[in-house]
Amino acid sequence: MEEILSPPSSCSPPLLTPTTTTVIPSDLQHRLKYLLSSRPEWWSYAIFWRASLVSSSPRGTKSRFAPHDPSEESIDGAFTDVEWFYMVSQTRTFSEEDCSPARAFGSRTPIWLSGVRDLQGSSCDRAREAQSHGVYTLAFVPAWGGVLELGSSDAVPENWGLTQQAKALLRERVRRERKPGSNNGKATPINHVEAERQRREKLNRWFYALRAAVPNVSRMDKASLLSDAITYINQLKSRVEELEGGARRGMGGGGDNYIAEVEVRVMGGDAMVHVQSRNAGHPPAKLMEALRDMELDVQHASVSSLKELMLQDIVVMVPNGMDGASLRAALLQRLDKM
Repeated sequence: MEEILSPPSSCSPPLLTPTTTTVIPSDLQHRLKYLLSSRPEWWSYAIFWRASLVSSSPRGTKSRFAPHDPSEESIDGAFTDVEWFYMVSQTRTFSEEDCSPARAFGSRTPIWLSGVRDLQGSSCDRAREAQSHGVYTLAFVPAWGGVLELGSSDAVPENWGLTQQAKALLRERVRRERKPGSNNGKATPINHVEAERQRREKLNRWFYALRAAVPNVSRMDKASLLSDAITYINQLKSRVEELEGGARRGMGGGGDNYIAEVEVRVMGGDAMVHVQSRNAGHPPAKLMEALRDMELDVQHASVSSLKELMLQDIVVMVPNGMDGASLRAALLQRLDKM
């Protein structure tokens, strides 16, 4: 199902209005039908709201795309709650500051409400009204010239792929509908709008690339994505500083004994120390000297050489009150001085 909205101007806030003409553009109808039929989730309806300057009579069309399960129909043929909610939607309009469809259109950011808690906790009356009619998921996907609303009687988790698929389908439709020479003397405003559209598309592409680079994203909105990206960058900076500090520690004493790896595992009263270093400057002698300075009793030691690397495994008795991290830190400190 579909409802359509028309573009805003600077003179007055746009209204998001359903439409009442009798013909839907077949291309849009087929695209929305394809979108719903190609998804594994169950969507009860789809409405495309178009931004419009008209504040009185709505313009446009609507049609239903998602087939209904016969079990949802009552025996006497009356409307189900979701169907009634859809029928009532044809009379609705939303101002620029009002409700989730207009907010998604203004921010160019998808809004996804799933479950009773999200719908009832929303400040949007439409979300609460939808929940009272059996809708458990509302998704608002901004597109060029309007907003696509998807509703489902199931609780559908937020799906990044669905929003991108919907945007791609609607964007391609707009490109096909736009014809050269149809400006009628209004080339400058249209060029300005086109430039703004391209700027937003470029920003969206950058956000998609950023989303792909950040491993852990808490939410799909742009503000959360930027916050998660900053956190991830700070983690990478801390990791770089840690690695650079380890390299400086390993090259102490003139660079003769580069410590590539020091591991300590405590097992009862003993600790197994594994040291991997460059085979230069007599690493075993320096390690034994460090253990002697720490007054640790060596129970077992083995040394092996692999090309330019020296591998050492030592078992020592652990003093009371010393854990593996403390032992490793003390050992690294002494090796740095050698």
